Amino acid sequence: MSKSLKIVFEAGGASLKLDETVEGFEAVTQNGLVNIATEQGSDSGDSKRGTNLLRNALQGRVADLLSAQHISNLAAINTLFYLRKSDETDTTEERVENLALQPFEYDGTQLRINALFTGSNGSKLGVDVTL
Repeated sequence: MSKSLKIVFEAGGASLKLDETVEGFEAVTQNGLVNIATEQGSDSGDSKRGTNLLRNALQGRVADLLSAQHISNLAAINTLFYLRKSDETDTTEERVENLALQPFEYDGTQLRINALFTGSNGSKLGVDVTL
């Protein structure tokens, strides 16, 4: 079963809880969130980790919510492929079947995105919104 230290994601950033762990589907989705926020190619321990979401934003490729949706879709697809290729859990464990990233606010300097992970057994983790 997948297991990792718990990461708490908050508006001001993320923090690692050294005395708490997450397991199973929650650990897999946490791995997905980390992948989304990691710049592709920046992890020397795992060259396949990451997306271009951050790079695109930093290079000014997010002009509005429509372009934010486009780069978010690419990040979601890349993350799904990453999770499927890096999944070392046993075959009875729930896997991520779908990942939806929905940008909902962009002010020219910050992009806020909701993420919803749906598992192969129907579990859902994240924020489910319709814009």
